[in-house]
Amino acid sequence: MTPFFRRSLPRVLAVLAIVALGRLMAAPCAAAPLPDPSLQKYLAVTVTTSTQQTFNFAIVYPKTVSVSGKYVLFDATSKAPYSTLFDTISGKTDIQTLNIYAETLVIRSPIWLPGTTVNIFAQHFRIEDNPAKAQYGTLATIPYSLTAPPGVAGQQANGANGIAGGAVNCYVSDVFPADPGFPRLNLAGGQGQPGGLGLNGVNGANMKLITGTPFPSSNALPSGTVYIFEYLTSGGTVGMKGTDAWPGDGTNATAPGQPGLGGAGGNFSAPYFMQDFASMAGGVSGAKAPDCLGGLAGTPVNAAHTQYYFNGSTYQYILAESHTSLAGANAPAPAPLAPTGPDGGFSSLYGLNLWFHPFVLQGIVSYYWDALADGYNDQTRDAMTTYLSLLDFFKSAHSDVYNALTPYQRLDIQTWQVEMEEMLQVANQPPKPKNSVGRQWNEYR
Repeated sequence: MTPFFRRSLPRVLAVLAIVALGRLMAAPCAAAPLPDPSLQKYLAVTVTTSTQQTFNFAIVYPKTVSVSGKYVLFDATSKAPYSTLFDTISGKTDIQTLNIYAETLVIRSPIWLPGTTVNIFAQHFRIEDNPAKAQYGTLATIPYSLTAPPGVAGQQANGANGIAGGAVNCYVSDVFPADPGFPRLNLAGGQGQPGGLGLNGVNGANMKLITGTPFPSSNALPSGTVYIFEYLTSGGTVGMKGTDAWPGDGTNATAPGQPGLGGAGGNFSAPYFMQDFASMAGGVSGAKAPDCLGGLAGTPVNAAHTQYYFNGSTYQYILAESHTSLAGANAPAPAPLAPTGPDGGFSSLYGLNLWFHPFVLQGIVSYYWDALADGYNDQTRDAMTTYLSLLDFFKSAHSDVYNALTPYQRLDIQTWQVEMEEMLQVANQPPKPKNSVGRQWNEYR
């Protein structure tokens, strides 16, 4: 006997036994309420990890998270035993793909899934606000951004381009409210990184300017004199004042790097009536680094070396040599290639039973086993009839998608199909007292 039938046959026998027991109960009890679909136990969450790669500017093993349930809720205030999906998923920077399969998807709090591709298969998509607590139902796939300049100053490092916003694909039948009031899905691209810092040039060396009349002379000292010398009768010269050198030139500035371009806005696919639900703006490009200035020319800019000369009757100053020091070149910071990255695009989705994907059955089966145990035969019968029909339609209309699933995925779907057929068989039995039967079924499970 296969592992599946070793698991499912005892379940069927137990349910049938409990139904038979229920018929023997003399006094029916009050009906238990339908199970609360927002309980965490009715959510099936699977996580798979891919090979190591760069995601959100970090080296990680990106995850694909899939959530299946009759009622999938994102609420920051929700705690166990109710849905804790918000705490599990929002703000995580290593979730590359999020798949949601639900009858009803409810977003009550702002969710941030940086750079994540989000695939929503939901019959009903509900957005709920709580202004009193400043809680608004939104979903953002804006990626993580690098806000600090790259490298070390002077390396002329260009900023990294922003990452594209995560795409969102909504396969839904209806959405509430029909008018979102403002875009509830923010698929903006990430910011570009600022350009790397440049370096200012180094100032030229200054020299002390000689002024006045340091030695008796019949004329004025040439402007800019930094060195006075005298020729010796024996040959050569002797310095009398100052230094035999020139003020230095300033060095050129090192240009800053170019800022990164903003990331592209994420693409949005949904039925035509949802096109106003998303903002797909390109990310803002990185900020320019400060301009860099060349080094100042050493002073005095126009310098002179002066000879002290005796002409036979008087001493005088003679300009022997002049020099002009130069400033280094400035290096203005380059601008990004464009102010923002390109916007994302909208694609309209349409088709019969657009919302249904077989993976929703994982959460549905879990819920309706408990509903059946509590005696809700009619509800279970209707649900199983509907879902078996939807599954048959999917296999026929989307055979390419179904056949592309892995053998293990198709085996899971076949397992859920058999379980639904089991529940349909049990639900077609005559009614039974609900509380007593439910109690024994829960003890069995």
